[in-house]
Amino acid sequence: MDDKKLQPDEAVQKLLISTPTRLVGEYQDGDLLITHCWQMGPDLHRSIQEGPYSQSYYVVVVRTEPVKGDKIVLPNYAHVGELAASLLSVLFGKRFDSHGVLESIGHFQLPTNVVRGPLHYSHLPPFNHKPRKSNPVELNLGQVSKIRPLFQDDSEKADIRRMLYAAARFYSRSLVLWDDQPELAFLDLITCGEIISNAVSLTERERYDPDLLEVLKNVETETRDGKKNADFLKARLFQVRRHFVKGLTGLLDDAFYSHHEAMHEWAAFKKTDIEERLRAAYDLRSKYVHTGAEFGDWVASVGSEFNDVSLGKCVMKDSSLKKLLDGAPTLFGLERILRHCIIAIAKQHGLYQEK
Repeated sequence: MDDKKLQPDEAVQKLLISTPTRLVGEYQDGDLLITHCWQMGPDLHRSIQEGPYSQSYYVVVVRTEPVKGDKIVLPNYAHVGELAASLLSVLFGKRFDSHGVLESIGHFQLPTNVVRGPLHYSHLPPFNHKPRKSNPVELNLGQVSKIRPLFQDDSEKADIRRMLYAAARFYSRSLVLWDDQPELAFLDLITCGEIISNAVSLTERERYDPDLLEVLKNVETETRDGKKNADFLKARLFQVRRHFVKGLTGLLDDAFYSHHEAMHEWAAFKKTDIEERLRAAYDLRSKYVHTGAEFGDWVASVGSEFNDVSLGKCVMKDSSLKKLLDGAPTLFGLERILRHCIIAIAKQHGLYQEK
């Protein structure tokens, strides 16, 4: 008898993830398997039923190259679970948590933080058991085929994959932080937007505001070596907020506006004011970073939670903060923008399959 047969395969890595939603089916293709990890016992009914305590577990299994020779430092494949959780968050528009490794490099391992507390916002689309209306995807693990190219590890389109991975991680983390730290969730979504917007090519007119374009024109026409001087300035001038706003707005198509999830039609995003709302969102992040002004309760409150924009006006002494909050998207609205934009970029580069 071969005693080694019962030992884990060094080339097979298994990682545990979970989500408050409920998925059916499984996905298997080549060296990737995503399937159910069944939870039995007295908590089974509570965990699979939609509500604050809903939490379903899944195992991500990948085949890797065997470890050769005696190595002091063994590979750590925990990042595979984090990557899978991030990409599935974008695909389904749902919260996913990564709990670490179950089996790796021929060893069994103990996952971490397997059980979380109850979710306050369990009824919202990123956490409930219903498919999203915006960028709808059936809650079936077979749908992972849509993003299979993102799981590939090759040099083709490596730069755009890295960018999408980074954006997806911030998007996914925002869903994890949503319940307890809405301000940080909002900040993560802004960072996600900065990453995505940098992948969008803008025209000169889109990149620079009219006043700045006029100054550059004067430099070019009225100074010695004007063209060279103007190009020098353009290479160093980067209007971050403007690129953020223009880049994301350009990725929002008609389907984004028509397939909204707001409770009221008038509380959904409109093309006419989307740029203004994105500017307010970016400035809200800046105000928090520079002054520590708290705003989490306003962007994630009961009056705002199911709508892209707030239902009412803020009541507070800080007039500048009030103006930003009145104009900015809710946390829910900002999440919807960023998920749509990540998927749009993935589609543009052939990394998201419609069928």
